[in-house]
Amino acid sequence: MKGSLMTKILVLIAAFLMTFAASGQVVRVAVPGPAGEVAVGADRLSGEDISLDLSSLIASAQNPNVELLRLWDPVRPGGMPNAAVGRVTIRVDVTVSQSGRDIDRELRVLVAVPSMVEFEQRPDIDIAPAAFAATSMRSLTVIPADANNAEQVELADALRKVTRLTAAVTGDIGLAGANDQIDIGQIYRVQCGGVIHADLTTRMENAASPRFSVAPGFDSMMYVVTGQGVTGDILVKGNMNDTQLETKRYDSDGASYSRLRARLDSLIIGPSATIGLQGNVEVEQGYIRRIFTTAPIGQPGGGWHQARRAIVPLGLALQASCVLLQA
Repeated sequence: MKGSLMTKILVLIAAFLMTFAASGQVVRVAVPGPAGEVAVGADRLSGEDISLDLSSLIASAQNPNVELLRLWDPVRPGGMPNAAVGRVTIRVDVTVSQSGRDIDRELRVLVAVPSMVEFEQRPDIDIAPAAFAATSMRSLTVIPADANNAEQVELADALRKVTRLTAAVTGDIGLAGANDQIDIGQIYRVQCGGVIHADLTTRMENAASPRFSVAPGFDSMMYVVTGQGVTGDILVKGNMNDTQLETKRYDSDGASYSRLRARLDSLIIGPSATIGLQGNVEVEQGYIRRIFTTAPIGQPGGGWHQARRAIVPLGLALQASCVLLQA
């Protein structure tokens, strides 16, 4: 009797999952193959956590130096997504010698439809709704599969620093109160119609070195655009161990800024925002070029205090380390 009841429960669960998938609420994961993009495993259910072994990406692409990973809603009824991308974890389960991968080879992650190829769209131009990949996105992290394997740890650290993200979703990035993280090398453009609840961390220096296929002058965090606001923290780390000085002229005021190892180009909140900027913003070795918001900065009853060497007023770009921390 118990066995019969359990069988019925399993059948009902399977039927539910099949119906859910048939409704179009699925997320596809793909990499470039020899004859075009190929799926990595079966489509995932909307909101499902997505754990991807580096070895599976390599096997699907048939290329140890796979450079592109795409996630999107392949059904898109009415031309708009109705599936959510869950927490995405890239697990480095191989070493350099086992995989044959170049340790400095970048990985470009696109949460965008296949018609959006590479990063051909300028980061300062809105991603069109037709390219929106999902209703929301939780997180993106790179970790070693075995934290006690020194070679996996080394490759995971290296891959994290050369992973770059472009994402466009209609709703939120991160779940409120869930401590979601996007921790990678570079954010090229992240755009959402809702609120960014996730913490955003980038670890790549400005003016990409030859290992990256981006033009010199691109910043560690280029464009972060949100319709409603930011409650997570934004941290631009760059390369804290690099003592090389660089002097570049970025702005129309003619000033030169040195030691710009990691810049936040633009944080844009609006045009009809209600939340505003409630998280901390910190740039360790550079400056913030622009923050634009149509809603308040700070939480009710809070304030902003100086930390480290500079606080950044709106519209002002400062040399050296810049921090916005809520009191």
